[in-house]
Amino acid sequence: MSNYRLAYVTTLYPEAISYCLKSRTDFSELDYAKAQNAFTSMRIGYSDYHSRYLGLLGNECKEFFFNFIDLQEKWMFTSKSQHSEKNHEWNILISQLKNFKPDVVYLADLYVFDFEKRRELRKLFKKAKIIGWRFAPTSDFGLFSDLDLLLTGNKEWRGFFSPVYDLT
Repeated sequence: MSNYRLAYVTTLYPEAISYCLKSRTDFSELDYAKAQNAFTSMRIGYSDYHSRYLGLLGNECKEFFFNFIDLQEKWMFTSKSQHSEKNHEWNILISQLKNFKPDVVYLADLYVFDFEKRRELRKLFKKAKIIGWRFAPTSDFGLFSDLDLLLTGNKEWRGFFSPVYDLT
C-alpha cells in the first residue's frame, strides 16, 4: 500500500513527441504500457522520474503526457474507455485520472491547465490536492489562488508568497 497517489500531468514539446515516433518505428504496434515505457526510457524532460523516485519513498505516481495523443489513445483503447471527440485529449486525461484516483494532481503546465480546467478537476476530485508549477514571468498570481500549492524555481519570487520555504 502506498503513502499517497500522485498524478503528474504534463505537456510535451511537439519535437519530443515527433522524436519518439521517429525513433521507435514500432510505436504504433506497442500497447500502452510498452509505449509509455518506450517514451520514458528516452529520458526526455522529466520522463518517469516522479514515479521512479516517489516510488522509492513508498508512494505511487503515474505520469500522464496530456498532448501525446498517440500515447493517450493507446490508453483509451487498452482501458476500453469511450467518449465523444469533443475535447478529446481532456476527456482521455479525465478518464485516466478517474481510473487512477489520485490524492495529489501535479500540473506542470499552468498555461494549458488554466483556471477553468483546474476548476473541473476540483469538482471531479474533491479530496485531491492540486499542485501547480510556474517558473515563467507572471503578473497576476491571483490566477493561481485555487491551487493548494504553487511551486517555482524562480528566485525572483522569493518572499512574494507566504509562507516561503527556501530549499536552496
